[in-house]
Amino acid sequence: MQSTVSVITTSDEIHARISAACLSDAPEDALNQLLDECISRGDLGVFNQAIEGVSKSSSYNPLETISMTAVSRLMEEIPTENPDVERLWALIGEHGNAKEVIVAINEALEKIIQCTGDDDDDKQYSIHLRMLVDLLASALSRMTLRRRPASDILQTSFSDVLRAWSAIVPETSQSLIHSLFSSILHCVRTSWTWVVASTPPDSRERVKCREILCNLILPTLAMSSHFLKTSVATTTFETRFPELVIPGRKYLPSKSEEDARTLLCTALDVCDYIGFDCDLRLQKTRSRDAHEAIGCIILLAYDQNVATNAQTALSTALPATLFGFQLNLALDEVLAFLLECLYGVESTVRLPDDLVTLLTSSLTPVASLHPSPNVRKIAFTLMARILELSGPLTRKEILYGLVAECAFPQMRVAAVQLLKKCILDTLEGKSDLPLSTYTELSSVLLRPDPPTLFQDLEYVPSAAFLQSSEPARLTQSLGLYFVLLKRDRENQTGVRDKNHIKATENGLLNPLRHVIANGEPRAHGSPDAIQTLFPLITALDRVDEALKDI
Repeated sequence: MQSTVSVITTSDEIHARISAACLSDAPEDALNQLLDECISRGDLGVFNQAIEGVSKSSSYNPLETISMTAVSRLMEEIPTENPDVERLWALIGEHGNAKEVIVAINEALEKIIQCTGDDDDDKQYSIHLRMLVDLLASALSRMTLRRRPASDILQTSFSDVLRAWSAIVPETSQSLIHSLFSSILHCVRTSWTWVVASTPPDSRERVKCREILCNLILPTLAMSSHFLKTSVATTTFETRFPELVIPGRKYLPSKSEEDARTLLCTALDVCDYIGFDCDLRLQKTRSRDAHEAIGCIILLAYDQNVATNAQTALSTALPATLFGFQLNLALDEVLAFLLECLYGVESTVRLPDDLVTLLTSSLTPVASLHPSPNVRKIAFTLMARILELSGPLTRKEILYGLVAECAFPQMRVAAVQLLKKCILDTLEGKSDLPLSTYTELSSVLLRPDPPTLFQDLEYVPSAAFLQSSEPARLTQSLGLYFVLLKRDRENQTGVRDKNHIKATENGLLNPLRHVIANGEPRAHGSPDAIQTLFPLITALDRVDEALKDI
């Protein structure tokens, strides 16, 4: 950049130039020219000191005169992480013309919205957005209301911030998201302080402003949830069930998870500060906007007040939890929220049938297919709790669907454990599942799948059979049969009926003995085959021993 003036070397000279520019006929042009010179010579830090000094000592505020156009050029020409750039922006936010600054911010946000997608500049735009949000917080805190209401000003600015955020999030990094979300929380807190000072208490205008602020926090939170991982479901599970934690294996959050948790707790504090409390968060989960609903669920996962009215919270937030499952958004927080709600109610509570059906159908694929063993375990635990809190007929219907008709082989194996728990609880008087459930399901449990699998007495277990879930399912089914033969001495389930024993013997036990006999010689040469058949052989031997006692 060329200049016709002498080289600037000291803060005093810049101070004098600024003072002279303020008294000139065209102060804006003079100050912008001086700023350009300082940028070209790397004297921006000195310029900042000088202009701040003039602003404090003079009746004329040069920071109100510097055009945002010049600052925009500055951001393009100097790396955005330059502290001198951020300092000048902070000075303009603190001392510039608030109205003009906000107008310029909106223009800059529009540019970010239009220009994102260029891989080379995505990081730069993320930093720009953070700086603009910080600048907006400073400018709003000094804004004086005249004709426009506070809600109008907030709506215009924050809708652009949200659009820019939507454009940037897919392309940015975790550290930048953390920094940017922290700036948004600071801006929301500062804005609410300004709203409180500018609007009457309990006015509709103040309520409207709160709604606008919430509609900024919640979608930004939902859209960046994959950058804010905290493993909150795992830590909540371990808190609820410390007896299930293996000594020395307690989950230890990583540094990034701890940082994310701190940020989310800050978000909860900011929401409380603006009056968006637990009750309002629950109501907001009913929003038709999926991102707003998911944002509420994320906050509720860290809200200790949820457990105080867990049943209402669960029913109210059902649509948001279903959104989370359907969109695969904030699954960790959805599971944590369900843990708090389902284990926060008394065991005598009966959940509505539709809630039970919707939640179990949503949890089934998670418990069956999720890559994380911890998540699968938590989802399965939640399913067991939901069945415990369901009505007997609904519980029976769901168990039948899981054991006999479920599309996920893993769940058809695991569901036998759910059935066993429900039947044993009923035998002990802790549950009210119709005991006829066992005999009705035994025709499915105690037979191979498909039923013709073992018809050939010369059948040798194939690799496909050994690698399938069928050996595990049969092992679990035989385990249930054995337990009931031992525990149900009064034959309440019908497990000791002669016809049932004969049908089981002919339909499963005899064919299975032939299959094992045919497969054992081959298994000796295959460690994998031995590992698969051994639990099945053990389960069959235990059943044979139990049948001898009848």
